[in-house]
Amino acid sequence: MNKKGLTIYGLLGIIAGVAIIVVVAIPIGKSIYEKKVQETYESQVDDVIMASKRFASNIKNYIPSDGMTTTVGKLLDNGFLKETREQKNQTNGVKTKIYEDPKGNDMRDYKIKIFKENNEYKIELIDCGTWTSKINLTNYCN
Repeated sequence: MNKKGLTIYGLLGIIAGVAIIVVVAIPIGKSIYEKKVQETYESQVDDVIMASKRFASNIKNYIPSDGMTTTVGKLLDNGFLKETREQKNQTNGVKTKIYEDPKGNDMRDYKIKIFKENNEYKIELIDCGTWTSKINLTNYCN
């Protein structure tokens, strides 16, 4: 007698095989995702620092000797940093430039200190708790 079909043992074998693949694939996928988020944060920090240096070089005669503080939002509004998206206010229709981190959090209010040291602009990210909760910024934070 020639029976074609799955036995209970064959079905259990398939389920066990799929379960093993899932158990292995999920941590690998999560690791890849976290690495990409880390790289995106680091890239954004580099973009903010470069934009801050361009901003500083444009207003070099107005930077006090003890430095000045600005925000990511001011860099966006003055064209030194490119927004990640625009958000339209539902009430008045005004568009606001948004600079989001990889998790979708708005970074407009993040503070940046700019000062000059040895004829070179130095940048400190004041909101270190917010920035460093995602990446290591010991070179940038005071």
